[in-house]
Amino acid sequence: MHKLHKSTNFLIILLACVLSFALATPALSGEEPIGKLTDFSGAVIIKSKGSWAAEPTLNHPLYSSDKVVTRVGRATITFNDGAVVKIANNSNLLIKEGLENEGVSGKTKAIKRRLRLILGKLSFKTGISKQKRDTIFETPTAVCAIRGTAGTLSVDATGQTYTSFIEFTEGGMAYKFGYFNPGIARVMSTAQSDKNPAQRAALVAKAAADMAVKSKGTKQGIKSDTCHALELKAAANEVKIQAMIMLKYNPGPPEFIKRLKKEIEMADKAIKAAQILEDEVLKEGGFQCGGPEAYRPPGSKRVFIWVAEIDDGPATPIGLSIQ
Repeated sequence: MHKLHKSTNFLIILLACVLSFALATPALSGEEPIGKLTDFSGAVIIKSKGSWAAEPTLNHPLYSSDKVVTRVGRATITFNDGAVVKIANNSNLLIKEGLENEGVSGKTKAIKRRLRLILGKLSFKTGISKQKRDTIFETPTAVCAIRGTAGTLSVDATGQTYTSFIEFTEGGMAYKFGYFNPGIARVMSTAQSDKNPAQRAALVAKAAADMAVKSKGTKQGIKSDTCHALELKAAANEVKIQAMIMLKYNPGPPEFIKRLKKEIEMADKAIKAAQILEDEVLKEGGFQCGGPEAYRPPGSKRVFIWVAEIDDGPATPIGLSIQ
């Protein structure tokens, strides 16, 4: 057993490094939060510092590459410069902030805040800071940088994840790639939102993380290792699915497309490492992790989970049913 735990610990460390690299944007200071969750209600789940096991709390710190996902719930993010983003029901938002290269030479660096809205709606108001921050919105069909100070961004995801709408109440766009329809997307139901592959993958990742936490106190010994492998696999899978959705429909810019391909590449490595970890544990007499288990967000119906996978067609988790 000692030999097993040495090998699994090595694989866990390796996998964590690969997954963190896949998710990371060069941060201003590696461990410093870029904002916090200043308000929330209803069914809200978050990914914090790579972990879907995190539970939302008032003023919970948020870091680059964190996610906020709502079902029948709402959330507010306040960034360090005072910018505020309010997230509506049935939304899926990834936040990133860090130094990035810009200019023709690529040698100049600037702070860029990226808000990737896969589906749902958010309203925003930019903040004031001594350090200039470019705010860039990413949706399944478009990328734009804003000059304005306030507005609404929404993505209609009733199975058509490429349909997006944007409206600025102040200012406008500095540049854009792709097409933004004027106005605000039609309000979607939770049932419609749950059909979105990225939303389902987030629920799978949350459920897998909950299973891993639960298994740590069991008497089944190294079952916790297989549950941890499943947790890491589901987390990497979620990254791959949302990047595939963006890559399938988004026209650019070129550096953004390159970044999406890199996210998919690193997520694939993390999924492979997680599978090696799980196979190693099972080969040495470990226990299969749970399953199917249930994750029940506040006020929601049950979500039954097994393993999320991706086929050659549209990115879709399998083995997930919502009742």
